[in-house]
Amino acid sequence: MLDSQTARWIFVYTIAALISGTAGFIASQNRKLPVSQITLTTVPETPPDQQWSIHLFTSPEKYQTNSENMVLITEQPGPFLDNQDQLPLTRYLCARKPDTWGVVDYRFPLDDSSHVRLAALFANLHVFLEYDPVARGELWIASETTGGQWQLVAALDSVNTETMIHDHIDVTQWVRGSKYLDVRYRVMAHRLMFHPTPNDPIGFAAAQSMRALDIDKYSMRLAVWR
Repeated sequence: MLDSQTARWIFVYTIAALISGTAGFIASQNRKLPVSQITLTTVPETPPDQQWSIHLFTSPEKYQTNSENMVLITEQPGPFLDNQDQLPLTRYLCARKPDTWGVVDYRFPLDDSSHVRLAALFANLHVFLEYDPVARGELWIASETTGGQWQLVAALDSVNTETMIHDHIDVTQWVRGSKYLDVRYRVMAHRLMFHPTPNDPIGFAAAQSMRALDIDKYSMRLAVWR
């Protein structure tokens, strides 16, 4: 038979293991939020009553409140293509260093948000797992309705099937009754990516936020209908 001291140690170890395992399970469940959990929306044909937009070619720092370990990348058409001067450029934000989160925050100031029929955020996040299987991208939201606390609303990584958010999502629940909407992109990649362009290598670009062409209207947009 086990003596009392040995039994006591086994009991304490078992309890600690159960607590640790439960905490890890809960954390992993909270972490894995695929893009399918956000609500995509079709915007009305009528113009919005108010909108805020950012374009990385014309207003890259508009509404930006924070940027950590992020770099602005401009991809040029490859030298093997004809009529390069007529081809659009691509621009996006990605992490500056490998295996380190790149973070960028934006704040949209809201006016008279108590009566909002629809608030739609054109969100823009990509991961290219075929080039970097451990690339990750996350979209976070905060407003007065969350008590100013960041809320993870979508995650793109090897655990989930989707690898892109490039559409309008319904953010009415966070906009209504708030004086601001904060949007955070977090991206991380491992491999330095190469691309046959004059700016090769292009960086840790397997996870990109706000990717857009120079001919696009915006890289991110918040639109409100009342």
